[in-house]
Amino acid sequence: MPDLSLEDRPSSLRSLTRKATLCWSLLASAGCSVRIFARVDDPVRAEGISVALDDHTCDFQDNSDSGDQPTLDLDLVFHVVNDASTRGLVHPDRVSLVIHGRAYPPDAANRDMVIRPRSQRDFHAHFSYDGDASCASIMSVTTAHVIELDGKELPLKPMSFQPSDQDAD
Repeated sequence: MPDLSLEDRPSSLRSLTRKATLCWSLLASAGCSVRIFARVDDPVRAEGISVALDDHTCDFQDNSDSGDQPTLDLDLVFHVVNDASTRGLVHPDRVSLVIHGRAYPPDAANRDMVIRPRSQRDFHAHFSYDGDASCASIMSVTTAHVIELDGKELPLKPMSFQPSDQDAD
């Protein structure tokens, strides 16, 4: 693990505490599970900024008993590293989930946040999708308008991922 500056230690400790709290709360709730991605693209990078899919929870409800469409409930955690010499602005609500070529905005996300030079932060985006996608589906997220550096949106590429190799029930 890389050495952390004194500035980054409290932030890293808070991030680890949040992740531990999330894991414990998810373990206590039925139907949700924290998993390692079955497949995930490498982080995307531009101008000293990198964005990675770091963690997720995925829940799939078949709903065939009630005649409703299946429901996918997906929470994604992104990790942003700013190795640039200027601060960046992160817009979590600009991430979109792409399923079958169509983009869906998050139904919940963190507020916009500043990322200082030579620091890192996590943000969440939550998606609900009714249709023919499950936790075993291959999906992607768009990140092209998520990060601004010096007032300019970075041209970050989409990232593909597969939450799990089997449906979460």
